[in-house]
Amino acid sequence: MTTPHGMRKISRSQVAKCFEVFRRSTRQAALALALLSALTGYAQSAWSYSAIEDSNLEAWRVATPAATDTEPARTPPTTAFFTPLDWLDAWIQSGLKVSQGLYDLIHYMRQNTSPRSREDLLSVLPKYDRVELYGGWINEDGPANCYNTRAEVLLRDSEPNEKVHFAPRNKCMVAKAKWKDPYSGTQFKLANAVQVDHVVPLKAAYLSGAHAWNKNRRCRYANFLNDPTHLLTVSGHENMSKGDAGPERYLPPNTRFTCKYLHLWMKVKAVWGLEYPAEEAAAIHQALAANNCPASVGSIPVQDHQNLRAESLRPIAKCGEVEP
Repeated sequence: MTTPHGMRKISRSQVAKCFEVFRRSTRQAALALALLSALTGYAQSAWSYSAIEDSNLEAWRVATPAATDTEPARTPPTTAFFTPLDWLDAWIQSGLKVSQGLYDLIHYMRQNTSPRSREDLLSVLPKYDRVELYGGWINEDGPANCYNTRAEVLLRDSEPNEKVHFAPRNKCMVAKAKWKDPYSGTQFKLANAVQVDHVVPLKAAYLSGAHAWNKNRRCRYANFLNDPTHLLTVSGHENMSKGDAGPERYLPPNTRFTCKYLHLWMKVKAVWGLEYPAEEAAAIHQALAANNCPASVGSIPVQDHQNLRAESLRPIAKCGEVEP
């Protein structure tokens, strides 16, 4: 159907598809309002690309994943003159592809590998101080409960059919349960035998980009519970053996977990926008090949990446005021 100006009406199906793309690819309220405004009524005149470039290019970039080695990067339409409906159709098509696609972790690693070594970074960055930079465990849910991040992870990772026991004099401290350590493949029943490990250790994150964050963001990284694989309950002995090492210096002795570990490492780095020292990236490539890791290790759903990325950027009140 056309308007008196010879232009098509926006169909109900287009509206439905467009909002489905919006729901899957972004939660930005401002973009929703702008899109709703664009869908209201008839298209009165043609738009030039330059007139909408500033307002829509960023939305297009958010909805478009990084290019892979086999697929060139997608770009917005480049025609000099097209209607709102042309842009709408293109945006819907791109958004639906993105919402069903995969984020390439290998490509991210290749594009974000620094030529600087760990030693180079240590020599130029301020001295690392864990407590000063990241703080300690926090209780994000307080006053709803009294569990800090360590207790939350121990409760989450405990065997579901096993009773959890708390310290006699501290009902907020987990004392006993049953946990299976993915790093060693062994089971533990005492809480003092396990530790909560940051898959990408705090110092490794600091050297890879967290040195440029404000303290609120570093605190959020140290206590991030939105991703159940960001923090893991592991053997205390293994966690001490790992220390702040990357995959070039430490891989779990449980070889059945190696590919999964590499996947988790790459996911954390992509979600938090962290770089790879050159030797770390080389070691990951080598380990992926040596362990015959499946292709699925190198990707995550685009929507998962977008959701976790958004959560990683959200300030948290329990970490104090956000620094400028």
